[in-house]
Amino acid sequence: MKSLKGHPNVVSLLDHTILDMGRRKEAFLVMELCEKSLVNVLERRGAGYFEEKQVLMIFRDVCNAVLPCTASPHPLLIAENLLLGADGSWKLCDFDNISTNHKRFERPEEMGIEEDNIRKYTTPA
Repeated sequence: MKSLKGHPNVVSLLDHTILDMGRRKEAFLVMELCEKSLVNVLERRGAGYFEEKQVLMIFRDVCNAVLPCTASPHPLLIAENLLLGADGSWKLCDFDNISTNHKRFERPEEMGIEEDNIRKYTTPA
């Protein structure tokens, strides 16, 4: 997110800190407030349809957000992670799938802990 600072279609990272919790670290992020997600907008429209112009704007903004990420795994592209910015642009907010960390486990229980964390902190397929 820091490398995408100022990108119009990525939620702004305002501040962050990483706390060392012993066996693990926790990251706390302060991000730009976007009050609606695409899910909220879809729920509010009910049985109505988006106009073609609205669909194209959403598609354009998603493409613009993903374009800088083509050299690495993409962000998690689900409706919950697409937020409506105060300026009316759509912004991507979830980059937890992007990782360059490769883990090596010395003991079987370490793999079990990691599997528990994956189940706890990621979205099931």
